[in-house]
Formats: sequence, structure tokens, C-alpha cells
Amino acid sequence: MVRVFALLTILLPLVLAVYLRFFEPSWQLENLAAFLSLFPFYFGLLALIFLVMRHWLLSAGLLFTALVSTLGMSGTSFNQSACATNRLSVLQYNVFFDNPSLSSLIDYVNQAQPDMVVLQEVSPSHGQALEALFRSYPYYYGGQIRVGYPSGQMVLSKTPLYGMTTHRTAAGHAFISLVWQTRFEQDVMVIAAHPPSPRNHKHWNERNDLLAEIETLALRSPLTYNLVVGDFNLASTTRRFDQFLPMFHTMPIHSWPVFLKRWHLQTYPIVAIDHLWVSNENSDRSPICQRERVMEITGSDHAAVMTVLNVD
Repeated sequence: MVRVFALLTILLPLVLAVYLRFFEPSWQLENLAAFLSLFPFYFGLLALIFLVMRHWLLSAGLLFTALVSTLGMSGTSFNQSACATNRLSVLQYNVFFDNPSLSSLIDYVNQAQPDMVVLQEVSPSHGQALEALFRSYPYYYGGQIRVGYPSGQMVLSKTPLYGMTTHRTAAGHAFISLVWQTRFEQDVMVIAAHPPSPRNHKHWNERNDLLAEIETLALRSPLTYNLVVGDFNLASTTRRFDQFLPMFHTMPIHSWPVFLKRWHLQTYPIVAIDHLWVSNENSDRSPICQRERVMEITGSDHAAVMTVLNVD
């Protein structure tokens, strides 16, 4: 009986994982797929339970399954051994509308000096606080009269931005496109977005429609260097993520959730939804040199993510 129970506890989650990865799920199952990264903890806990019960073989098998299930899971950082001399850095962060203070964000940006900062869930009060960065980041989009903060977004840069456009879907969700003139005198098409959270079927469809519009715009870009960045509310463990911008490079990093407000507990991020995709048709080198979670910035339920890009 114990062996039958053990087989069910192993096989059923694995069958579910395979289905979610390779077949089109419902919105409920796609949301469930966001937490596939918990599988190593699940199998590890089962291994401990069977170890206490002195089922040595089952415990060893479950421990092996836990180790195997960690393969392909995104983590805290990515570092490429060979990086170009010329690099650009992009900091992305979901500020969180109820964040009472941006002091840790402002302090980190002043210290790290990323080339571009891409923010989501920016409120007008946050915008006022971010004016402290304007001396170092004189080029920005978001907060201007008649622009506001499109779907709560703001982009700040050390170097010129031009061609800024706010696009809106039929459902009224906004995303931004602009051209970033980097310090290497290279033009980069940047698309920044914060699709709605797929907490019901309606918002799931609206998020998917926005993703389709972003993909169409990115693939039609006349530039060779293109960047798509933001909080996409799309887990890296889903089939939809694998199919989005397949010709672009990306490297998922766990960034959510950081803070469970209900229990007032600090948590270890287990889901990658703050993404960055990049394409560079003129280079054989991977455009992404480094991505890492930044835990020094506090006040949100997301961790900030810093990405270093190769520029040839």
C-alpha cells in the first residue's frame, strides 16, 4: 500500500507537469504551472517523510526525483563565462503601488548606476520621489503631462530616448515602445510592458492579447538590437513562455513573491515573471552576459532584477 501511495505521489505531479509543459492548458492550469518550481521541495519533503518511515529505497528514489526536477528551473542568478568588453546594464523592478518608500531603490540606483531603469506599478507619488534620479537620468518616459504612467510604467535612462509611443490594446492595457540611444551610439528598440495578472479567464485572455501585440511589434522592428522587458505575469515554467519570442534570448530569474503581506513574512522568490528578452542579429555572442536578483531593494512583493547585456 505504501508503495502504491508513493508511486501516485511521484507520477501524478510528473504527469501534470508534462501536460502543462506540452499541451495548451486552461487559465487555471497555466497559473498552476507557475509553481512547478516547487517540485524539488515537494519531492524533498516526501523523501524526508519516507526516510522517517524507514522506507530507504522510496526515500532515495524521491530524493533523486527532487534533484532531477531542479534541472531547468530558474534561480537567483545567471553568469556567462565570456562577456564582451562593452556592456549595458538594465535594472527592472515592480515598485508595488502600496510601496511607502523608494529610498532603497534610489540608493541602489545611485550606487549601481545602471544604464536604464524600467519600472512597473509606479504611482504619481512614486514619480515625485523618483525625481531625485533625474540628475543622473535626465531622459525618461512616464510622468509627463498627457502621458502619465502607462499601465503604471516608467523608463529612465542616462542616454537619449526618442520615438516614445504608448500602445493600447482593445481592452485598454498599455505598453511602451521607444528607441534607446546607448552610450555606444547604438540604437536599441525597447518595448516595456506590464500585462494584467491572469487571475480570471477575462484577464488571462487580455494578457495573452497584449503578449501577441508585443510579439508582433518586436518581430517587425527595423533595428538589429531589440529589448523586451517588464513584469509579464507569465511564469517561465509555462508552455506560453517557451513559445513567446522564440528567436530572442532570455534567462528567467526567480523574482516573486518576496513578501506575503497577509502573514508579514519574508519569502524566498520561487516564480520568474519579471522577464527580459533581447535579440542582436549582428552578433554570434549571447546578448545576455549576466542576470541576477537584487534583494537590497525592498518594499515590494517583487525582487528587482539586474541584467548586463553584451554590446558588440
